[in-house]
Order: sequence, then C-alpha cells, then structure tokens
Amino acid sequence: MKPEKPVGRELSQAPRYDALGYSFAFSIMVFAGAGYLLDRWFGTRLILTIIGTLLGAGLAVVWVFLKVRSDQAGSESERRRTRSREPADPQGGA
Repeated sequence: MKPEKPVGRELSQAPRYDALGYSFAFSIMVFAGAGYLLDRWFGTRLILTIIGTLLGAGLAVVWVFLKVRSDQAGSESERRRTRSREPADPQGGA
C-alpha cells in the first residue's frame, strides 16, 4: 500500500501556509491601523478602530478559507491524475 502523499511534499508546502498566517495578521493590523487613523481624523473614540479590526479579521478568515479550499481542490485533481496514471494491479490488490 502506497502513501497518498510523500512526506517531503507536505513539508515543501509549509511556507505557503506560513505565509497565510502572516497575511492574516497583516490584514488585521492594516484595518485596525486604518480605523485608528480614521478615529483620530473624525475625533471618535475607538469605534472605528474596533470596526476596522473586526473587518480585517473577518476578511482575513474568508481569504484564508478560500485559499485553503482552492489548494485542496488542486491537490484532489492532482491525486486523481496520479491515480489514473498508475497501472492496474494484476494480482487484484493485497
């Protein structure tokens, strides 16, 4: 029985998912910073900072979800292609 993915392949994808974490944090910081600047400009008290932080977090969650889902779809299609190239087992499995 062959493993579905070699371990080296999983480790080679680690930087991609590491970058997702940085993008998530950066998105929150950018939107929170924009909210803070707008609070100072309009003279409001942290309401736009809170809204910006929540908006940044929400958009980051959606972006990470869509990115992971597209990566899973790509790996599924690659797995199907790999399986279709494998020769049939003449002894019937086992």
